[in-house]
Amino acid sequence: MMGGRPQDSWQIARSVLQSEDPELVAMAGSAALVALLSIGRPLDCLELVPRLGWARSHVQESDVLHYDALNLSVLTAYARGISGDIQEATHELRGMVRQAAAARNTPLADRAGVMLARLLFDQGEVSEAHRLFVAASESDGMLIMRQLACAGALFSSLHLDDAELIESAAARLTECPQEGLHRVEIDLASAMLEAHRGRVGTAMKVLKEAANRAKRTGAYAELADVVHLMTRLDNADCAVEFCGPWVDDVQGTLDRARFAFAGAVASGNADHVARCAEDFTAAGAPLYAAEAWAVASRMFRKAGEPRRATATARRCAEARKTYDGTPTLLLQIIEDTLPLSRREREIARQVAGGLSNKEIAERLVISVRTVDNHLYRVYRKLGVRNRRALKALVQP
Repeated sequence: MMGGRPQDSWQIARSVLQSEDPELVAMAGSAALVALLSIGRPLDCLELVPRLGWARSHVQESDVLHYDALNLSVLTAYARGISGDIQEATHELRGMVRQAAAARNTPLADRAGVMLARLLFDQGEVSEAHRLFVAASESDGMLIMRQLACAGALFSSLHLDDAELIESAAARLTECPQEGLHRVEIDLASAMLEAHRGRVGTAMKVLKEAANRAKRTGAYAELADVVHLMTRLDNADCAVEFCGPWVDDVQGTLDRARFAFAGAVASGNADHVARCAEDFTAAGAPLYAAEAWAVASRMFRKAGEPRRATATARRCAEARKTYDGTPTLLLQIIEDTLPLSRREREIARQVAGGLSNKEIAERLVISVRTVDNHLYRVYRKLGVRNRRALKALVQP
């Protein structure tokens, strides 16, 4: 597994899981779960629960907290989360973080904290996820956890668009060894940083290398992450090149949606993109849902379907309400494609900010009647009827 070969790691661990030694089964179980998660088979992880539960119960008969035994609980909880039971998994992992911290079990606290942070990030709770990533990245625990935490800290800080946090996280990631088990997470964070700096071409080069490596080793969950980020950087045509027959073998709800989103965007089919948005919503990933609604809105508007474009833009705004980060590249295309003049866009934003027509007229040094006329055209173009509907569509 440390050599980046999850398929081989799973085959070896599977044979060891038949041992009658509970400590050996617990250790093999940790390796098996990590490998299966990398391959993209969280449901297979859950099928191991009875066998791993047997090992855990025997190992935990002593008073000492056994890392491998408790790590099994962390990994199976995470597997449940990415299989669709995200709320219960989040609750379980919070409890494990508290338990490990109380026992001063730093390696386990780091593992549980990072897995919790990953689920929270997908749920749009970027600020809390970032705090957990940073805490694990600053600990003296296991190197592989510190790598994962440092990459997560940078990735989440970029979604918060905080220059100080980004600088600190980037420096911390640079200090970590770049090779190892979590190389793909490092690549994702590095690519996101390049894109943030306006070097999308460099970001895509990093992602292509990561995608080829994941494809070669059969790490299809990692490949889904890379393909999704390519699509989020508005490069779906490149992303879809890495969507092959292995897509059907991926079990994670979110991973399947990631691959489907790349294919739908590359095909230019707005209905399929909207379906992906629904899938992201069902998977508890509001940011990704909002981005998919934004793309669908752009496609519908380009196809000459303004009503459907406006409806999907509203869905984008609704999804954004549970995402506490800053607008991403795909979210910005909503405003870029609204069919408004510069003045209409300006007035629409001020209305969305809660200003009255009189207040807007005073700010812009124009008559209230002129504001009324502009607002009438805004309503007509966007297919809305009142200020409340406009506010749900346009960001102030």
